[in-house]
Amino acid sequence: MEAAGKTYPRCGGEAKVGLDMTSEPAQVFNAFVAGLFQPLFPPKAHLPEPSPVPEEVPNNFGNPVLEVLHRGLTRLDGKSVDRSKCLVCNKGMMLVRRDPGMFELQAEDNCIHCGQQYRYLDIKELRQGPRA
Repeated sequence: MEAAGKTYPRCGGEAKVGLDMTSEPAQVFNAFVAGLFQPLFPPKAHLPEPSPVPEEVPNNFGNPVLEVLHRGLTRLDGKSVDRSKCLVCNKGMMLVRRDPGMFELQAEDNCIHCGQQYRYLDIKELRQGPRA
């Protein structure tokens, strides 16, 4: 502020414009006032750094349905019997859909990453479950 610290003539002496906030009493006063208004004005949240722009996800949902054998697909890990890697994008997976009412395995499935649709030709064997 341009006028801070300047003196101006007035009746009975000079008036000093602006406040000297470097003194200890002024800093104590500022801390007190800040404490009063802190519940009304919470500190701004520190937002995380924006993540880098992800690569474009392929949209294979409109492509023709691929007919595959479930037993021939690559499993996502050694523990899962159902989760298989997508043959098209190699990043997504198929989870083997179930009928919402009967919980029966469905022949139609799709990749949860790129949307490629699949039809399992060996669905009858898959519904019987793993054989010991």
